[in-house]
Amino acid sequence: MGLVESLEQKQAVTVAAENVPGVSHVENHLGMMPRGVGYM
Repeated sequence: MGLVESLEQKQAVTVAAENVPGVSHVENHLGMMPRGVGYM
């Protein structure tokens, strides 16, 4: 589990994982947090 800054980044992680040889199913549980939110 982790955080990304956009829906595009979340989708890119899913596509990358799906293209790993031997992977048959991907469940993406990444959350989204826009840049600057929650940072000090």
